[in-house]
Amino acid sequence: PGLRSISEGNDGNIRCPLPGKVLSVAVKKGQRLEEGDEICSLESMKMEQSIRSSQRGIIKSVKIKRNQNLKTGAILVEIQR
Repeated sequence: PGLRSISEGNDGNIRCPLPGKVLSVAVKKGQRLEEGDEICSLESMKMEQSIRSSQRGIIKSVKIKRNQNLKTGAILVEIQR
């Protein structure tokens, strides 16, 4: 369960699929990420949504933090494949 993140081309960025507030961040720099792994939990439209990776790789940087408000398409993490 959960929503898949947005990946566009080969830019190495994993993006947010909907607007919301970050409740928790489940990843850290250097971590291996597999398809379907949870990246973060968002509150959107008064519902909690788990945002899951749409691709695999190693996390180069985490671009979000707890309580941050995100727009659709905001970069969640940068990965190296």
